[in-house]
Amino acid sequence: MSNEENRSPGSLLLLCIPHDSEIDDTPDDFPEPMLRQWKQAQRDEHQRLRQGWNMTDEQAAEVARTSFTPEDVADAIADRLPFSPRQRPKPRRLILSTAACTPRVSSASKPWRPIGLSRCRDG
Repeated sequence: MSNEENRSPGSLLLLCIPHDSEIDDTPDDFPEPMLRQWKQAQRDEHQRLRQGWNMTDEQAAEVARTSFTPEDVADAIADRLPFSPRQRPKPRRLILSTAACTPRVSSASKPWRPIGLSRCRDG
């Protein structure tokens, strides 16, 4: 095989670096027919894996029904949609913003509580 034929896309054989080097270093140990068989085996495996499972529409629907709840599907869709807090209904936004602010307000007012309570008890 010429160097040009060896480098052509038709002779591409996907190998890891160590095995590629081994073949290049000892070409007499790996005759061309053997390498062509390996390449054909790679192609055959690729075709086999591309075929997937042979399922009827009813079987696919049954798999989907038993694999995913409506909540799972809704969550998966929601995870892929762009989101802005403005998309929430106004009451929900108010609840969430209040919940987010409450810890900050509580922590900011803690230094004042003991003084206020002691004045109420003393007064």
